[in-house]
Amino acid sequence: MQTNFRGRDFIGDLDFTKEEVETVNQADTLVYATEKSLKDFGDKVSQAERADIEAKLNDVKTAIKDKNVDRVKKSTEELTKASHKLAEEVYSKMGKEQAGAGAASGAPGGDGKKPDEKVVDAEFEEVDKDKK
Repeated sequence: MQTNFRGRDFIGDLDFTKEEVETVNQADTLVYATEKSLKDFGDKVSQAERADIEAKLNDVKTAIKDKNVDRVKKSTEELTKASHKLAEEVYSKMGKEQAGAGAASGAPGGDGKKPDEKVVDAEFEEVDKDKK
């Protein structure tokens, strides 16, 4: 569930600085991106890592809801580190899958032999019909 919280809501009585509001907006953006990544790639990481990321997501959401800027900063840093682990896992597993698929398909022709085509290197000049 996306947090429907934005910096302008956080300001309330205007006791917060621009930096604090930007911190909350960045945290909200990170929450959205991480939730989307978990939805799309959550099956590519272990259950323990997924649970850790979800716990950190909840920490950020709670800090935002409580309007505690210091906790927002701290929990955002922790979520950032955890989400980087998610990205690393996804990319390493995708790389391995693509490498495995590439090795399985082999070279053109499928049998590892070079095709019998002869490639001719040629130069050409385009002639404009109107200039003749």
